[in-house]
Amino acid sequence: MPLDSNGLVNPGDYQKLLTAVRAGTQTAFDKVPQASGGTGKFTGPVDGQTFNILGPDTPGLKTPAFAPLGLSLVVPPSIASSQGAAELIELYWEAYCRDVPFVDFATNPLIAQAVADISNLSGYQGPTPVTPQTIFRYPFRDVLNGPYVSQFLLQKHRLDGVDFVPKIHTRARVADPNTGQVLGTGFDYMTNLAEYVTAEQSISYSGSVTLDPTPRYVRSIRDLGQLAASDSIYSIYFRAALIANAIGIPVSDNNPFLKDTRISGFGSFGFSHLLELIAKATAGERHAFYYKWYVHRKLRPEAFGNVVDGTLGGQFGGKTRFTINPALHPDFVKSSVLPLIFERNRQLNILRGFGNQGSLLLPQELATADPTNTMILSAGSPTHPASPAGHAFSAGASVTMLKAWFNTSVAWPVPVLQTDEDGIADPTPVDGTGVTVLGEFNKLAANISEGRNMSGIHWRISDNILGMLLGEQIAIEILSEAARTYAGINFKGWSLTKFDGTTITIDGSDFF
Repeated sequence: MPLDSNGLVNPGDYQKLLTAVRAGTQTAFDKVPQASGGTGKFTGPVDGQTFNILGPDTPGLKTPAFAPLGLSLVVPPSIASSQGAAELIELYWEAYCRDVPFVDFATNPLIAQAVADISNLSGYQGPTPVTPQTIFRYPFRDVLNGPYVSQFLLQKHRLDGVDFVPKIHTRARVADPNTGQVLGTGFDYMTNLAEYVTAEQSISYSGSVTLDPTPRYVRSIRDLGQLAASDSIYSIYFRAALIANAIGIPVSDNNPFLKDTRISGFGSFGFSHLLELIAKATAGERHAFYYKWYVHRKLRPEAFGNVVDGTLGGQFGGKTRFTINPALHPDFVKSSVLPLIFERNRQLNILRGFGNQGSLLLPQELATADPTNTMILSAGSPTHPASPAGHAFSAGASVTMLKAWFNTSVAWPVPVLQTDEDGIADPTPVDGTGVTVLGEFNKLAANISEGRNMSGIHWRISDNILGMLLGEQIAIEILSEAARTYAGINFKGWSLTKFDGTTITIDGSDFF
């Protein structure tokens, strides 16, 4: 949409967007103003009008209970609230620490600063106490145990007779992982107002994307962000199913053919059935887009960063460009990350030819360039509202299917692996105390959801927690509907442990 010189939407244009939302039609959204010279399109605004044959209708989900996870939430939180401040300050720290290897979290000085700062946030809703082992993780069963990266993202696997090594094409490092100083090898984006306004209006501009020429195992925040931007909706969970089957994770005790001496499952309770369930789970993306456009319309993190820069920049060496009422929460000016971000952005702006200017804008990891790598075609967030995250929806739904299928009460059956600082050599075994199949499924959902935050484009609470719990709800309802159709099969129901730690059995009697 068109933006003013401060990167803000004209209120009249926003009212036109609301008019389109009320109409809910392709024709209505086509009439919303577009920035002059911009080529960006709204993503999925009418998806929520499409009704799935399986599972709940797009508006039919129930607000999940957060209390069992130990959370006290307003979803989405106001940008003026302590929760809103905590969500963005956490993203600033993830952006600043993008190049810190996970294996070094326990000893890294930047992570130590992040731990101390986040521990003091009055509205923080992550696992506490905040430590190098718990930072940027989620309060799900066994997720705090073992390495940060789920074992499902590190295992070699075979598909269609082809052996795959899960090294990714990631982005070049931007900063020294111990000092935070810019190295001059890689870029983050939207670190100054001019670039922010241009990119937010989907106008291409001169610039390049710096990729790492060496494929690597996921080893850092930057790598995990890149992985979460490279998947094909449910491809990672398809991989997880292959891996779980290959390394001998047993199927659920409730599988009706587990002990049958005459029948093995195929289309019903065979491996093809599991792959079908995972594919069905991704229909939840339509639900995500219903809530994005027709319920929350939550601003993206880089837009919140512009508010911080515009209202607080003068206190850190920049300019105060506008005011808002109510004002931002005091936790912002107390945080130790803002001066670090201001200096990081200053260094990046010098490197990229934008002058000697700092800012409090949230540095963005993701950008795409034209085939000649001389023009930035897009940078920052996708062109749809933030809450809830589509990736979190699919993560919650797909992992719930996997937890229903496999026996998750067992310990991780093969050596627990950890990547080194470079991510080139194969991961090596480490202490696997407390690492379970359930935890690694939960961790997989959390990794892919939080990977989007690590790129600077989603939120912990209103995007990921909400999205994963709603995705779980979709999967449970699909399983409940399906349980009523298994004629001639001695099926006792699906049994699974939810993200909140409760175990349920789904036999169709609770059909919605």
